[in-house]
Amino acid sequence: DLPSSFQQRLSYTTLSDLALRLIDGTHLNLYNQRQNLHCEHQVLKQDLIRKHKETLQVCKSHCRHHCLYQALEIQVREEQMMDDKILVEMDQKVINQQNTRVLSNHQSPVESTLCKCTF
Repeated sequence: DLPSSFQQRLSYTTLSDLALRLIDGTHLNLYNQRQNLHCEHQVLKQDLIRKHKETLQVCKSHCRHHCLYQALEIQVREEQMMDDKILVEMDQKVINQQNTRVLSNHQSPVESTLCKCTF
């Protein structure tokens, strides 16, 4: 007989089954860890996509506001030019009216009576 330290205490089948179970457990554990990491990655990816879309919306909104601001600036400049043009025309009419009054005040008495007469 062999000494007890050399005797096989468990059968090869039992040892083989135990080894397979340990390996299966390790594989299962690794698979579960991989699945968890994959799920976390998907969540992070979706979060990143959402943040990216939000940032794009902010940029689009900023661009729209900038375009509106530029359009309003153009409109204000056009209105100011129109106001200036109207003021120049009104000033010219006032000058013309004043010149007409000055000329009408210097008419001869005959001219003034002729102007007042109706034919």
